[in-house]
Amino acid sequence: MNKQTSDSILEGAILSLRELGLEVTYSSDRSARSEDDATLTIRGVGRPRLYRGRIKSGVRPALVGPISSLFSAEDQLLITDYVTPPLAEALRERGVQFVDAAGNAFLRRAGLLMFVKGQRPRTPRRVLRNSRVFGASGVKTIFALLSVPELVSAPQRE
Repeated sequence: MNKQTSDSILEGAILSLRELGLEVTYSSDRSARSEDDATLTIRGVGRPRLYRGRIKSGVRPALVGPISSLFSAEDQLLITDYVTPPLAEALRERGVQFVDAAGNAFLRRAGLLMFVKGQRPRTPRRVLRNSRVFGASGVKTIFALLSVPELVSAPQRE
């Protein structure tokens, strides 16, 4: 994931937490000795809580197991672009604290409990469309052109 993408995910997640009424300060920490991408201080009611955040893009249900082992400490926070409602339930059941750029969050520490799910992404996700070249007909055409290079100058019917 490039720096620009991770920065936009982090900024979206922080904006979401602030919209939920939490006071958030953060610092980006991308040194080689630390696996954490950011350090967040979140204050709701009561004392502030320190979180070590890791930014992961494109979290899917198949990754819940590995993610739950990575985010097992109570001060670790998964920061991602979007968490679907079923994925939010799965992460909550495993005790993985998360926040996404759409406004979904699960935070559970002493004196702080927040679970928000069902928020839609602010910007529609880009759907990557496959080029027709890589469809069935396109692959057949490429094979024919590679097998018989003279077909490049032949009429389309041939």
